[in-house]
Amino acid sequence: MTARAIGGVLAGRVSGERARTFQKVWRDSRHPGDYESRRWARENTFPSSENNARMTQLEHLMLSTKLPGRRRGIVGDVELAVYRFLLRRRCRKTGRLDYAINYISQAVRRSRSAVVTALKNLKAHGFLDWQRRTEPVDDYQPGGQYVRQISNAYFLTLPGKVANIIRRILRRPPAGQAEAIQTRKIREAWDALPPEEQLAQVTDPYLRKTLERMSRLFSDRASPPGGMIEAVSE
Repeated sequence: MTARAIGGVLAGRVSGERARTFQKVWRDSRHPGDYESRRWARENTFPSSENNARMTQLEHLMLSTKLPGRRRGIVGDVELAVYRFLLRRRCRKTGRLDYAINYISQAVRRSRSAVVTALKNLKAHGFLDWQRRTEPVDDYQPGGQYVRQISNAYFLTLPGKVANIIRRILRRPPAGQAEAIQTRKIREAWDALPPEEQLAQVTDPYLRKTLERMSRLFSDRASPPGGMIEAVSE
Protein backbone atom coordinates (compact mmCIF):
# COMPACT_ATOMS: atom_id res chain seq x y z
CA MET A 1 0.00 0.00 0.00
CA THR A 2 2.78 2.41 0.96
CA ALA A 3 4.95 1.42 -1.99
CA ARG A 4 2.02 1.95 -4.37
CA ALA A 5 1.34 5.42 -2.95
CA ILE A 6 5.01 6.43 -3.20
CA GLY A 7 5.16 5.05 -6.72
CA GLY A 8 2.15 7.09 -7.74
CA VAL A 9 3.70 10.30 -6.41
CA LEU A 10 7.00 9.61 -8.16
CA ALA A 11 5.20 8.80 -11.41
CA GLY A 12 3.38 12.10 -11.24
CA ARG A 13 6.64 14.01 -10.72
CA VAL A 14 8.42 12.21 -13.55
CA SER A 15 5.59 12.79 -16.01
CA GLY A 16 5.35 16.48 -15.03
CA GLU A 17 1.81 16.17 -13.67
CA ARG A 18 0.74 17.69 -10.38
CA ALA A 19 0.74 14.96 -7.74
CA ARG A 20 -2.60 14.28 -6.06
CA THR A 21 -2.84 15.29 -2.42
CA PHE A 22 -6.04 13.29 -1.73
CA GLN A 23 -7.35 16.31 0.19
CA LYS A 24 -10.98 17.39 0.04
CA VAL A 25 -10.43 20.19 -2.48
CA TRP A 26 -11.26 20.74 -6.15
CA ARG A 27 -8.84 19.37 -8.71
CA ASP A 28 -6.45 21.85 -10.40
CA SER A 29 -6.62 24.23 -7.42
CA ARG A 30 -3.56 26.29 -6.53
CA HIS A 31 -2.47 28.54 -3.71
CA PRO A 32 -2.86 32.33 -4.24
CA GLY A 33 0.12 33.94 -5.92
CA ASP A 34 1.37 35.93 -8.89
CA TYR A 35 -0.74 33.96 -11.38
CA GLU A 36 -4.07 35.56 -10.53
CA SER A 37 -2.46 38.94 -9.83
CA ARG A 38 -1.09 39.06 -13.39
CA ARG A 39 -4.39 37.95 -14.91
CA TRP A 40 -6.36 40.40 -12.77
CA ALA A 41 -4.16 43.25 -13.96
CA ARG A 42 -4.36 42.13 -17.58
CA GLU A 43 -8.07 41.25 -17.86
CA ASN A 44 -9.92 43.06 -15.05
CA THR A 45 -8.41 46.55 -15.08
CA PHE A 46 -10.39 48.44 -17.70
CA PRO A 47 -12.24 51.78 -17.43
CA SER A 48 -15.68 51.88 -15.85
CA SER A 49 -17.00 53.26 -19.13
CA GLU A 50 -16.52 49.77 -20.59
CA ASN A 51 -18.97 48.19 -18.16
CA ASN A 52 -22.04 49.29 -20.12
CA ALA A 53 -20.54 48.08 -23.40
CA ARG A 54 -19.91 44.65 -21.93
CA MET A 55 -23.39 44.45 -20.42
CA THR A 56 -24.93 45.48 -23.74
CA GLN A 57 -23.14 42.65 -25.55
CA LEU A 58 -24.30 40.09 -22.97
CA GLU A 59 -27.89 41.37 -23.25
CA HIS A 60 -27.61 41.12 -27.04
CA LEU A 61 -26.54 37.49 -26.67
CA MET A 62 -29.61 36.81 -24.53
CA LEU A 63 -32.07 38.53 -26.89
CA SER A 64 -30.56 37.14 -30.10
CA THR A 65 -30.85 33.55 -28.84
CA LYS A 66 -34.29 33.89 -27.25
CA LEU A 67 -36.95 31.75 -28.91
CA PRO A 68 -40.58 32.94 -29.17
CA GLY A 69 -42.48 32.25 -25.99
CA ARG A 70 -39.32 31.72 -23.94
CA ARG A 71 -38.20 33.97 -21.11
CA ARG A 72 -34.50 33.68 -21.83
CA GLY A 73 -31.93 32.73 -24.43
CA ILE A 74 -28.72 30.81 -23.82
CA VAL A 75 -28.19 33.30 -20.98
CA GLY A 76 -30.83 34.92 -18.82
CA ASP A 77 -31.54 37.32 -16.00
CA VAL A 78 -29.38 35.48 -13.47
CA GLU A 79 -26.35 35.64 -15.75
CA LEU A 80 -26.96 39.35 -16.30
CA ALA A 81 -27.25 39.98 -12.55
CA VAL A 82 -24.10 37.99 -11.73
CA TYR A 83 -22.11 39.62 -14.53
CA ARG A 84 -23.24 43.09 -13.48
CA PHE A 85 -22.15 42.35 -9.90
CA LEU A 86 -18.70 41.19 -11.05
CA LEU A 87 -18.20 44.25 -13.24
CA ARG A 88 -19.13 46.65 -10.48
CA ARG A 89 -17.31 44.97 -7.62
CA ARG A 90 -13.92 44.33 -9.23
CA CYS A 91 -11.04 46.39 -7.84
CA ARG A 92 -10.41 49.26 -10.27
CA LYS A 93 -6.67 49.46 -9.49
CA THR A 94 -5.60 45.81 -9.21
CA GLY A 95 -8.50 44.01 -10.87
CA ARG A 96 -8.90 41.73 -7.87
CA LEU A 97 -12.12 39.74 -8.02
CA ASP A 98 -12.47 36.76 -5.67
CA TYR A 99 -15.84 36.92 -3.96
CA ALA A 100 -17.26 33.70 -2.51
CA ILE A 101 -20.24 32.16 -4.27
CA ASN A 102 -22.41 32.50 -1.16
CA TYR A 103 -21.63 36.22 -1.03
CA ILE A 104 -22.49 36.65 -4.72
CA SER A 105 -25.79 34.78 -4.30
CA GLN A 106 -26.76 37.00 -1.37
CA ALA A 107 -25.78 40.16 -3.28
CA VAL A 108 -27.84 39.30 -6.37
CA ARG A 109 -30.62 37.66 -4.30
CA ARG A 110 -30.51 34.36 -6.15
CA SER A 111 -30.02 30.82 -4.94
CA ARG A 112 -26.54 29.36 -4.77
CA SER A 113 -27.36 26.74 -7.40
CA ALA A 114 -28.66 29.42 -9.79
CA VAL A 115 -25.47 31.46 -9.34
CA VAL A 116 -23.27 28.39 -9.93
CA THR A 117 -25.16 27.67 -13.16
CA ALA A 118 -24.88 31.31 -14.24
CA LEU A 119 -21.13 31.32 -13.65
CA LYS A 120 -20.74 28.16 -15.73
CA ASN A 121 -22.80 29.68 -18.56
CA LEU A 122 -20.75 32.89 -18.54
CA LYS A 123 -17.58 30.84 -18.75
CA ALA A 124 -18.97 28.60 -21.51
CA HIS A 125 -19.73 31.65 -23.68
CA GLY A 126 -16.37 33.35 -23.10
CA PHE A 127 -17.41 36.15 -20.72
CA LEU A 128 -15.72 34.72 -17.63
CA ASP A 129 -12.93 32.45 -16.46
CA TRP A 130 -11.70 31.45 -13.02
CA GLN A 131 -8.96 29.71 -11.09
CA ARG A 132 -9.85 27.44 -8.18
CA ARG A 133 -7.69 28.14 -5.14
CA THR A 134 -6.61 26.60 -1.85
CA GLU A 135 -4.63 27.69 1.18
CA PRO A 136 -2.72 25.83 3.93
CA VAL A 137 -4.53 25.04 7.17
CA ASP A 138 -2.85 26.45 10.27
CA ASP A 139 -2.20 23.97 13.10
CA TYR A 140 -3.65 21.03 11.21
CA GLN A 141 -3.91 17.70 12.99
CA PRO A 142 -1.72 14.78 11.82
CA GLY A 143 -3.66 12.76 9.30
CA GLY A 144 -6.23 15.54 8.90
CA GLN A 145 -6.93 18.24 6.35
CA TYR A 146 -3.83 20.39 5.73
CA VAL A 147 -5.20 22.45 2.80
CA ARG A 148 -8.64 23.95 2.36
CA GLN A 149 -10.64 25.42 -0.47
CA ILE A 150 -11.03 29.20 -0.68
CA SER A 151 -12.91 31.46 -3.09
CA ASN A 152 -12.13 31.36 -6.80
CA ALA A 153 -10.22 34.09 -8.60
CA TYR A 154 -12.45 35.40 -11.42
CA PHE A 155 -11.25 36.91 -14.71
CA LEU A 156 -13.51 39.02 -16.95
CA THR A 157 -12.57 37.61 -20.34
CA LEU A 158 -14.31 38.40 -23.63
CA PRO A 159 -15.06 36.37 -26.76
CA GLY A 160 -12.98 37.55 -29.74
CA LYS A 161 -15.90 39.00 -31.73
CA VAL A 162 -17.31 40.79 -28.69
CA ALA A 163 -13.89 42.27 -27.88
CA ASN A 164 -13.64 43.71 -31.40
CA ILE A 165 -17.16 45.17 -31.18
CA ILE A 166 -16.35 46.84 -27.86
CA ARG A 167 -13.16 48.33 -29.32
CA ARG A 168 -15.19 49.86 -32.15
CA ILE A 169 -17.83 51.16 -29.73
CA LEU A 170 -15.19 52.80 -27.55
CA ARG A 171 -13.16 53.87 -30.62
CA ARG A 172 -10.07 52.00 -29.53
CA PRO A 173 -7.38 50.76 -31.93
CA PRO A 174 -7.19 47.01 -32.59
CA ALA A 175 -5.11 44.91 -30.21
CA GLY A 176 -1.38 45.39 -30.77
CA GLN A 177 -1.66 48.86 -32.32
CA ALA A 178 -2.15 50.89 -29.15
CA GLU A 179 1.50 50.52 -28.13
CA ALA A 180 2.70 51.50 -31.62
CA ILE A 181 0.49 54.61 -31.62
CA GLN A 182 1.75 55.63 -28.17
CA THR A 183 5.38 55.12 -29.24
CA ARG A 184 4.84 57.26 -32.35
CA LYS A 185 3.31 60.06 -30.28
CA ILE A 186 6.27 60.03 -27.88
CA ARG A 187 8.72 60.14 -30.80
CA GLU A 188 6.87 63.01 -32.47
CA ALA A 189 6.83 64.99 -29.21
CA TRP A 190 10.57 64.40 -28.79
CA ASP A 191 11.35 65.50 -32.34
CA ALA A 192 9.38 68.70 -31.80
CA LEU A 193 11.63 69.76 -28.91
CA PRO A 194 14.52 72.22 -29.56
CA PRO A 195 17.97 70.56 -29.48
CA GLU A 196 18.92 72.23 -26.19
CA GLU A 197 15.82 70.81 -24.48
CA GLN A 198 16.52 67.36 -25.86
CA LEU A 199 20.05 67.53 -24.44
CA ALA A 200 18.73 68.75 -21.08
CA GLN A 201 16.65 65.57 -20.73
CA VAL A 202 19.67 63.29 -21.16
CA THR A 203 20.61 62.11 -17.65
CA ASP A 204 23.92 60.40 -18.48
CA PRO A 205 26.62 63.15 -18.26
CA TYR A 206 29.05 61.34 -20.60
CA LEU A 207 26.33 60.84 -23.23
CA ARG A 208 25.22 64.47 -22.84
CA LYS A 209 28.76 65.74 -23.48
CA THR A 210 29.11 63.47 -26.50
CA LEU A 211 25.85 64.73 -27.97
CA GLU A 212 26.88 68.33 -27.32
CA ARG A 213 30.15 67.82 -29.20
CA MET A 214 28.30 66.19 -32.10
CA SER A 215 25.80 69.05 -32.16
CA ARG A 216 28.61 71.65 -32.32
CA LEU A 217 30.39 69.64 -35.00
CA PHE A 218 27.32 69.49 -37.23
CA SER A 219 26.63 73.18 -36.58
CA ASP A 220 30.18 74.15 -37.65
CA ARG A 221 29.91 72.12 -40.84
CA ALA A 222 26.52 73.63 -41.70
CA SER A 223 27.81 77.20 -41.15
CA PRO A 224 31.42 77.61 -42.36
CA PRO A 225 33.51 80.59 -41.06
CA GLY A 226 33.09 82.53 -44.29
CA GLY A 227 29.32 82.64 -43.80
CA MET A 228 28.73 80.98 -47.18
CA ILE A 229 28.54 77.37 -48.09
CA GLU A 230 31.35 76.47 -50.43
CA ALA A 231 30.41 75.06 -53.77
CA VAL A 232 31.35 71.49 -54.40
CA SER A 233 33.82 71.27 -57.26
CA GLU A 234 33.23 68.64 -59.88
